[in-house]
Amino acid sequence: MMKKLVTVVAAAALLGGCGLYEETPNEDEKTEEAADQQQTEVTFSLQESNRFAQVSALNDETLKLLSDRVAAGDEQAMGEEGEVSMLFSGTYLEAEDQLYGVFLITNRTDKEMTNLRFRMTMSESETEVPFVQEDIYLGSQAFGTLEQDAAMPVYVEMSTDLRGDLDSYDFGQAIVELSNLHYEQPEQAEGAEGEADNPFPDGFTPGYHPQYTLSVQHEQQLRQDIEDGNVPELELVIPPVIQNNPQSAEIEKLLTDKVLNPAKGLSIEEDMTLHWTGVTAEDPDGSLSTLFLVTNRTGQDKENFSLTMNFFDSEGEPILEAHELQFSAEEYGVLPDQGLMPVFVEIPSDRASVLTNILDGHADPDYSIVSFQ
Repeated sequence: MMKKLVTVVAAAALLGGCGLYEETPNEDEKTEEAADQQQTEVTFSLQESNRFAQVSALNDETLKLLSDRVAAGDEQAMGEEGEVSMLFSGTYLEAEDQLYGVFLITNRTDKEMTNLRFRMTMSESETEVPFVQEDIYLGSQAFGTLEQDAAMPVYVEMSTDLRGDLDSYDFGQAIVELSNLHYEQPEQAEGAEGEADNPFPDGFTPGYHPQYTLSVQHEQQLRQDIEDGNVPELELVIPPVIQNNPQSAEIEKLLTDKVLNPAKGLSIEEDMTLHWTGVTAEDPDGSLSTLFLVTNRTGQDKENFSLTMNFFDSEGEPILEAHELQFSAEEYGVLPDQGLMPVFVEIPSDRASVLTNILDGHADPDYSIVSFQ
């Protein structure tokens, strides 16, 4: 029975004004501020990228150090009244042969700030030439908002040659200075476009947790590889059940033109993976099926096999949960090692609206193989 192809999603489903801070209080204001400073409570907050990396003061020693210093009212951690200041924590992280100094940024102004851009220098003393000078970006999506009287961690990628220099400093010992501070207030940033596509503006060093930074960099490289065709050599296998479909040639062309490179690029060596094509078919009875690609890189050919999958939207609403797919030899033949095979998956009628919501761009897809045998 012929299916009516109604929707094609071509792309792979992967992954205002600017203010310049300046304040010059008069002498009376300075006196009042000095009196108030002892009463000001600074709170420690996580970055959004910390949540992405699933780290907090409960399971991360560096975050616990920063949180404890702030909670104890450490004079250095409190920062300077009326200023945005930054200090070196005395620690750094290492990931994938890269080094990330961990800093604490504190906002003691009367402004909430997001999408911060500033120059940071680090030196042994105020008279020494800085041995670190970086233009830092802290975006709203990955960093969040630096609220009034708040302190937050900042992670700065540095040359591994500086490991010895960093080892010589304890909490707050190095001279860290900020300049050329630009930011947006949260209401200015609402509805702004572009950061989600490029969280790292050209010319700036991102100040996010290394796990987030590396994840985004890997995704950007993967997208570029897919665009350039730098993907594994895998064979597209059209199974008998689709070969017998009158629209087989159209389906194969859609896959070849739009989907194969993303599916190949996102496949995993020594594993089986799913890739949702975004192609949805409507049967004459009005029911919907959607097309996935199953990729086999296990090192073994697969015949008469099954897999269990989940398919949700990005809000956690299920379309298919613990759904089993059977690949009989009669209908699907053999899925060779280093091969991809399309499979139509029927969508329950009471879940069709969730799929439609994804197709209309109101949510993202979230799918995975739970098990296969």
